[in-house]
Amino acid sequence: MQTTPVILGTLTAPPYTSTACDASKAGMLQWTGSSFQGCDGSTWLTLGGSVNTASNPFSFIDQTNVLLNTTIISNAITLGGFTGQLLATCNPSCTGMYRNGVLVGMSANFSAGDAIAIQLTSA
Repeated sequence: MQTTPVILGTLTAPPYTSTACDASKAGMLQWTGSSFQGCDGSTWLTLGGSVNTASNPFSFIDQTNVLLNTTIISNAITLGGFTGQLLATCNPSCTGMYRNGVLVGMSANFSAGDAIAIQLTSA
């Protein structure tokens, strides 16, 4: 077994620079910021697919005929279309978020399959 050098980090962001794949780098692994790649001696090849960091689009259902200045919780949306975790953060009109029915505060990490709902004050 041979030990493989590894480059970690987004290659386009300082202090990282793109490394040419040539015979001297054969077997080297690198992380591009969205996928792992392996050098075959001449070309960088993506390993195991890339990471999808964008959720499927979604929207919450508008609520009508609610009392003014009342705490309202939206319908829950099941998230999907991405791998890993994504950070969700409330905008200024949001007063909290729920992950799988549990209040988690103003920001939290979500995984595909988690349900998200938001809490806000009606206006």
